[in-house]
Amino acid sequence: MVYTVKILPIALKDLRNEKIWYQEQSENIGEEFKKEIYQEIDYISKNPNHFQLKYQSIRQALVKPFPYAIFYFIDEERARIVLVGILHVKRNPKIIQKRIK
Repeated sequence: MVYTVKILPIALKDLRNEKIWYQEQSENIGEEFKKEIYQEIDYISKNPNHFQLKYQSIRQALVKPFPYAIFYFIDEERARIVLVGILHVKRNPKIIQKRIK
């Protein structure tokens, strides 16, 4: 079963900010970053239980080759994935914990 995906506004802000940062480094890499994020989101929608639990019901999917993680939870009742953040792996994961409280 393929789940629908809801990206919370804060996660969209994460994506926009990181894409802008990469575009400042190199124009093409910003688009490549966005493409890799959306490919990983597509994979998550098809295999939501594939990734490990990080905090309560929050799961983490790593985005290769970029050092980023997509944080999400599964809303089984609505058959959807809810993205709560896209963060650099060196950032404090407690940021995500605060977002879901």
